Amino acid sequence: MFWNENDEVDIEALCQRFEMEWKKEALGYYGQGELGELFEWYLESENYAAAQIVLEHANYLYPEWIQPQWWRSLLAYRQERYLEAYVQGMKAFEQLPLTSEIYQHLIEVCLAARRLEEAHELLELWWDENPDDRRRSWGAWFLGEALFHQGDLSAAIPVLWRAWGVAIPRQELRIVRLLTGAYIHSGNCAEGIHAFQRKLWIEPTRFSLWLGLARLYLHKLAYAQARQALQEAEPLLAAEEDIPASAHAEYHKLWAIWYESHGDLNGAFREWLRARHYQPTQPYILSKLLEHYQRMGDEVAMRSYVERLYQYGMHRARVRRQIADFHWLEGRYDQATLYYQTLLPHRKERRYAIERILLGALHLRDFRMLRKAITYGSRHFSDQPDVWIQWVRSLFLAGYKMFALRLLEHFLKMRDASVPAAVFYWYAALSVHNKRYEAGLLSLEVALLANPAQVKLFHTLTQGAMLPLSYWKLLHRYGQLSPA
Repeated sequence: MFWNENDEVDIEALCQRFEMEWKKEALGYYGQGELGELFEWYLESENYAAAQIVLEHANYLYPEWIQPQWWRSLLAYRQERYLEAYVQGMKAFEQLPLTSEIYQHLIEVCLAARRLEEAHELLELWWDENPDDRRRSWGAWFLGEALFHQGDLSAAIPVLWRAWGVAIPRQELRIVRLLTGAYIHSGNCAEGIHAFQRKLWIEPTRFSLWLGLARLYLHKLAYAQARQALQEAEPLLAAEEDIPASAHAEYHKLWAIWYESHGDLNGAFREWLRARHYQPTQPYILSKLLEHYQRMGDEVAMRSYVERLYQYGMHRARVRRQIADFHWLEGRYDQATLYYQTLLPHRKERRYAIERILLGALHLRDFRMLRKAITYGSRHFSDQPDVWIQWVRSLFLAGYKMFALRLLEHFLKMRDASVPAAVFYWYAALSVHNKRYEAGLLSLEVALLANPAQVKLFHTLTQGAMLPLSYWKLLHRYGQLSPA
């Protein structure tokens, strides 16, 4: 922030005073530093009404002070009024120096307001005002990463290459990871390989290029080329003293992935251990080692790695899933379901998390949790029968046949369009297990009409169950008596 005083402020006492005076409609004098502390406190605590009052009072006390103008942009951005944030920010910027804080905020505002041209102009201005390569690289990296996370991958790639061009060794790999991610997620992996090869033709001794190329080859399943790229990177990593630990860790991570792709789990395990040597607190490495210790059944090591992941990786969905799975295997369903619930906002983990929450709720006899999980699943997977079949299968295999039938009934009630025959075969089989023969018979006939070739599913699910004569007659009519 840009207030004048630098003295430390007792923020709690300051807030009490401000709120008391505000309540009495008798706001008094505050120094610029005090107003800055108040505004930042209320902004970070998302008390936007109070932040607005601080802003207005600052403008009243100091009419010529530019800081309240800047605060208007910060406040508007937090409240998702992006065009207003852009206008106010640019107006304030006319009288403010281009610091990293101002640059960062204005880039975020420009992208949120879809002012891409202005964002690139800010990068050019940052480039001109900062002759230091490290700061230049940071400015381009920040814009490139913002474009990447916004999903504008084609725009992110040239900006990230610009950042890489002036990066120091400690910055190179971070930028290369974004570049490879941009090429992969945009579906232009082949284009990325050609881009890295062109750079290597000019600068064959840049280790980050070889590591990036190896990652792209691994994604494309070109394992021989990936191995060659890693072999080219090895002497470069050994020759330079200023190579960051993250680069050595990346080298061993890529080898681990290569070994895993060839089914050599012991070789992969060794490489993950070597990667851990360079990055002992990196959550992804720890989670991969936990997988290997789970495979080996080493409970002591598993507990050790779960404790490390608690400490270093709880912000990652992958890690929370592993910790939840660990508690699940230990039979602590209450703790496991708490972690599974944190995965619901993550699209990739949502399907699996709901499945485990359904099972956990039944294990715990928590029917409120069960209803909430079904409601959440209905909201996000109403048009995906295969997801509901998977959940039903899990309940069935766990012995909850009645609840599996009720879950399938819920799915059928909310579906307006046709559903695949497999759903009706499942419904018929579950009806048999729950002795609801009439409803099951009707469902079986619908399934046979839709796809008689899938009748093996019904025979598999009802194996060992006593079928009434009416079922045998129906199967005989459709020529499907044999489970084969």
